[in-house]
Amino acid sequence: MELINKEIIERTKKFFLKHLGRFILYISIVWFEFTGAMLLFMLFLCFKFQYALLVLIAIMLVYRIRLPIEYNGALNIKWMRNNIWLRFVKNAENWETISMEKLDGSEMYMIVGYPHGMLPVSWLLFLSDLAKQNIFPRSLAADIIMRVPGCREIMLLLGGVNASWKSIKKACEQGKSLFVLPGSISEMKYNDNKLNKSEKSVCVIKRKGFIKAALQYGYTLVPVVGVGVTDLYSALLIPSEWFKKIFGIYPFVPFGEYEVCFPRTVPVHNIIGKHIQVEKNPLYTEDDVAELSGKFYNGLQEALDHYNCMYSDNYTLKIITDA
Repeated sequence: MELINKEIIERTKKFFLKHLGRFILYISIVWFEFTGAMLLFMLFLCFKFQYALLVLIAIMLVYRIRLPIEYNGALNIKWMRNNIWLRFVKNAENWETISMEKLDGSEMYMIVGYPHGMLPVSWLLFLSDLAKQNIFPRSLAADIIMRVPGCREIMLLLGGVNASWKSIKKACEQGKSLFVLPGSISEMKYNDNKLNKSEKSVCVIKRKGFIKAALQYGYTLVPVVGVGVTDLYSALLIPSEWFKKIFGIYPFVPFGEYEVCFPRTVPVHNIIGKHIQVEKNPLYTEDDVAELSGKFYNGLQEALDHYNCMYSDNYTLKIITDA
């Protein structure tokens, strides 16, 4: 009888946390959007010279965009990686990390995640899970993200730095582990527009930049594949090449649960593959890059096969080389 009561209490607690988490997630997003819009509206009404205010805001935005965004230390406040909001999101989502090989906080890693996803919510949860193991890699963020007012501050608080060679070089020289999503939002062009929507595949864009950085600084490569990452959101994606050339990303509008920006409740698994030891070689050749690249993407495939074996699934890995 006592065991039954404990089981009922445990189920009730789990149910309560799950729905409370989603409720707080929804309310917090709506609250931030509403208060932000109201604040801008009140500022517009309160100032007598509205046009002067708009000009001032425009000047501030231009100044902000022109600010240097290279590596400046990153704030990396540890509680931000595992704050209460992310914990509630974890309770709300069916999310899990699977490790084929454990990470050690004392080593230098280049943790490489695929695919990016429309909005990298699941990867924030993944970083939160690493924070519990006292692992705080620097997250590389796209140039455009580090130029948007507000986004830059959030990324810095989460330990992010600009994904430029200058930033990467400084982080590596200081012995910081790195976390990178090489595919960027461009991958969604392939993952969100599959000809067969029932097809179980993970489309990834093949990159070499992180391979070269790993060779130059002798970082251990850690392949991580996310299953379900691209199911959290759909998107209205406009494949405008001139826009991407200027801003680095395609223009898009994400749609999640209830056709708004809330992530869908779908199972998401992040599988950490076996580590690939890399010998430091600043004078690497293209053959060295090709060899290590082959090892990495084979490791990514191995991680996906491990997931298929655990859950009796049949996901396939599709590597895009012409993006």
